[in-house]
Amino acid sequence: MAVVGNVFTHPAYRGRGFATAATSAVTGALLEFCEYVVLTVDPKNLPAVSAYERLGYGEVCQLVEASAQRRDPSGMAA
Repeated sequence: MAVVGNVFTHPAYRGRGFATAATSAVTGALLEFCEYVVLTVDPKNLPAVSAYERLGYGEVCQLVEASAQRRDPSGMAA
C-alpha cells in the first residue's frame, strides 16, 4: 500500500495542472509496485478533490489527523 499526500503548488503557479500532472505520474509509478494507492486530501479543498476525482480517486472514508501526547512516558498505564 502507498499513500500520496501533501501535494502542493505554489500559489503563483496554481491552475496550470502541475499538481494534477505530478499526482498522476506518482500514482502511475506506485501502481507498478503496489496493489493499493490511497490519497489524503482535505475534503474542503474542492479544487484538489475535483482534480483527484478526475484521476480516478474516490472517497472511501474520512480520516482525521491530530497530534497527541502520551501522559505516562513509561507506557505502563496504557
